[in-house]
Amino acid sequence: MNAATFFEILLGVMTVVIVSFAVYVFYRLFTES
Repeated sequence: MNAATFFEILLGVMTVVIVSFAVYVFYRLFTES
C-alpha cells in the first residue's frame, strides 16, 4: 500500500465520520423542539 492510497482511504473515512456526526447533530437539534 502506498501513501496516496492510505491518505485517500483516511480522507474517505474522515469524510464519512464528519458527515455522520453533522447529520446526528442536526437531527438532535431539529427533534428537540
